[in-house]
Amino acid sequence: MTTRGFDPLIVLLLLVPVTYVSVFVHELGHALLGRMAGFALNSFGMGTGRPFLTLAVGGARIYFCHSHPLQGITFCSIPHLVPPRWKMVPYLAGGILANGLLAVVAFALWKSLPRGELLWASVALVNAPLAIMSLVPFQQRVGTATIQSDGLLILQVLQMRPLTPSAPSVIEILRALRGLWESIGDERTLRAYLAASAGSWAELGDSARAAAGFSEAQSLPRIEATYDLACESLVLAAIESGAGRLDAASIALDQAQEGFQSSGEEVGLLYVALGRAHLLILRGDTLGANALLDGLAQDQLLKGNRTLRIDLVVARLFASLASSDLGSVDENLARYDAIRRDQPSSTRDLRVYPSVAHFHAQRGDWPKAEPAFRAAVAAIDEIAAAWADPADRSRFLELQAEVLAEARDCLRVLNKGEDAERLIEPLRSTANLERKLVGAAVQRDRRLFRIALRMMLVNLVCVVVSISLIAVVGPSTSLPAFLFVFGFVCSTTVAALYLLFHVTIGRLIPALQHGGGAINLILACVPWLSLLFIPVLILIDRMR
Repeated sequence: MTTRGFDPLIVLLLLVPVTYVSVFVHELGHALLGRMAGFALNSFGMGTGRPFLTLAVGGARIYFCHSHPLQGITFCSIPHLVPPRWKMVPYLAGGILANGLLAVVAFALWKSLPRGELLWASVALVNAPLAIMSLVPFQQRVGTATIQSDGLLILQVLQMRPLTPSAPSVIEILRALRGLWESIGDERTLRAYLAASAGSWAELGDSARAAAGFSEAQSLPRIEATYDLACESLVLAAIESGAGRLDAASIALDQAQEGFQSSGEEVGLLYVALGRAHLLILRGDTLGANALLDGLAQDQLLKGNRTLRIDLVVARLFASLASSDLGSVDENLARYDAIRRDQPSSTRDLRVYPSVAHFHAQRGDWPKAEPAFRAAVAAIDEIAAAWADPADRSRFLELQAEVLAEARDCLRVLNKGEDAERLIEPLRSTANLERKLVGAAVQRDRRLFRIALRMMLVNLVCVVVSISLIAVVGPSTSLPAFLFVFGFVCSTTVAALYLLFHVTIGRLIPALQHGGGAINLILACVPWLSLLFIPVLILIDRMR
């Protein structure tokens, strides 16, 4: 088949509406597969705010927004602390499967209905790359946000790695999307994130924020789901124990245990048991805590869960610190240092290393306190860098002022005053930290921009060569070859226009330049993604 009748201008005009519908189909795939897996579908749709249409269908909300209209999101309530892989993988792959199926159907219609050739070509050319790009595992940091592909999430599930975002990320997600949930009436997702945000504040040591957030969650309509209420009780137990209200924390754990037993959530019961061990440690009953932890260590479910195994090591470490057993402290700390590499968490490090450092500092063992203080400062630095809101960052750093002061004193005692100034002073000043973060972001952006520029030069050479070959071969060029060259030229042109914007207007208005290096690199790589589906186009062309 030749390119006769193929109008590139019409295809370009169809790309925007076809892309919008295709992204919606992607989210619909997540929604349907999530329901089939037994998850509660709360809402899904297009955009992140200012909805112009909201539909209630089968207890779920389908929404369409003005803000970021091409951003699709699906919100499900997953009734498992550690969801089974056979449920999570289909849910995460739902969008990929939906786009892939739509591409196949479009190819078939392209073959059988020549009158709609341009429409089906557009649908196929949008959905095939969407499916392929979603399947490729990648993670890209743009500004303060980290974008993860469905393929990467699926890979993490297959590797039994948790998908739970960090404490600052949970708080940032709530701040970014609560307006959307309120405007579309998705109270279940809003309540879940309010409770999760409260738990995140408790992890970060801010009891006041944690209590206020949890109280706000409780003010929303009550959830009838037993599992969700049990999770909220587990969060409440953490908040109460962090505030020193141990009896109230014990009552909350009783409620969580009852809820997890009713819903059959065995992992939840293990977390309740770890919570009870923590309360025993706070009450000074380290013998009782160790006996409980010894029993938990024999549980087969805990042995198969990496996160729970790390939490068990942390609990044993805190029991050792409470009993002042130096040998046990060193043994459990070494075990934690080894096991944490598998699942690093700056929030968890913030609980562990300051406690170990303070323990050695009280004994006057500064050489042993130093590495713990350095690890604590590194955790504080990483968490502070994750905040998008300067006010939250400042509040967090204020809460860490005592740890930073102790770390500075330790280094000075060891005659390492220069290290103290270099490591700690930037964190003690919000302005210095802001300059440090901005400088790191600028360097990262410049590095990505240089790589993108090299890719653009390669693309330009390929465009010139491709056009020259088509000019030599003539109009008998096959449709797949023409589509490849056409897509390559269009995407390279878009990338070149953005590059021009980046080096002109972006230089005059720095705010518009944020993340430009990453965007340039993505646009420079897009033309080469078409190589992934060229074999399919060739097969379709031969079948026609």
